Amino acid sequence: MLGAVARNVLSADAVGLFRLLTSSFPGREKMLAVHQRNGVERGTALLRDWMERQRQRGLVDVADTAVVSELPLGMAIAEPLRRMALGLIAPVPQWDAGAHIKAALALLQGKAFALRPPCPGD
Repeated sequence: MLGAVARNVLSADAVGLFRLLTSSFPGREKMLAVHQRNGVERGTALLRDWMERQRQRGLVDVADTAVVSELPLGMAIAEPLRRMALGLIAPVPQWDAGAHIKAALALLQGKAFALRPPCPGD
């Protein structure tokens, strides 16, 4: 699911729209409201609903799907979008979102790193 979102939201056209929305122009507020409703809120709702279905099936244990659904989108989509808008990385498909998405999901699953007890004297 995040791969499909990345293909749409991290494309050159979508990055251009994001850049436009960060500037000042007549009608910006209306365009921003449409973007928020049809993009950000829709994507979050899709992921939240998917998580809720997985929770109901007993496949995941999620305390608050509304909050948790925003986290992978922030890590896997919003951060690369910010870097693309700044020109630090190329948009999809030149930039491969797959590894970034996998790392974000590993972090959410508690598999990206492990906390170790401090060494004596630290």
